[in-house]
Amino acid sequence: MHGKPVTPIKTGIKGRGLLGKLGPNHAADPIVTRINPVTSDVEFIAAKRIDTDQYCIPGGMVDAGEPLSATLKREFKEEVASKCDEDVLQKVFANGNLLYAGPTYNDPRTTDNAWIETYVMHYHISDELAKKIKLSPQLSENSKVKWIRCDHHNLYGDHAKYVKMAEYNVVIKYVTTTLLNILAVTIIGLFIVIFIVN
Repeated sequence: MHGKPVTPIKTGIKGRGLLGKLGPNHAADPIVTRINPVTSDVEFIAAKRIDTDQYCIPGGMVDAGEPLSATLKREFKEEVASKCDEDVLQKVFANGNLLYAGPTYNDPRTTDNAWIETYVMHYHISDELAKKIKLSPQLSENSKVKWIRCDHHNLYGDHAKYVKMAEYNVVIKYVTTTLLNILAVTIIGLFIVIFIVN
């Protein structure tokens, strides 16, 4: 419309608003999860935004020419772990799974002509590695940083949807691993019984 990109939803806000440009603005959102050793809850590292007072995934915009993997790590470090050792961050970001790639129209910055397209990556880590992450908020954007449950009620934009996807992946992996372990123990037990009986 009038030479400007058009968002598939109507917001009533014209132009680029708070976003950097018209059309898609590319972002990267790393979700780092652990299983809390005390409560067994699946938790993720969340930053509390100053502008909305909501918790969020510590992500941000992809710089021109920047590889996605670099953006994920850079944004995480800037927003929630600026004091963390580089070798710890390397271990955190060693293996990730893509959860979602596409538009996120529920971001409050979306306008009729500008929107965010995000890449959401999930990194599940051990509690041992989680304890080595030195959390520190980017005070210009976030008031605090902490591990919170994935079912937290006050999450920014579409972040609740992505965090639920990460939690689902952790639970499925845990259940699958547990069932395989039970099956292996059962089979070994049967072989022992058969060996003793014969």
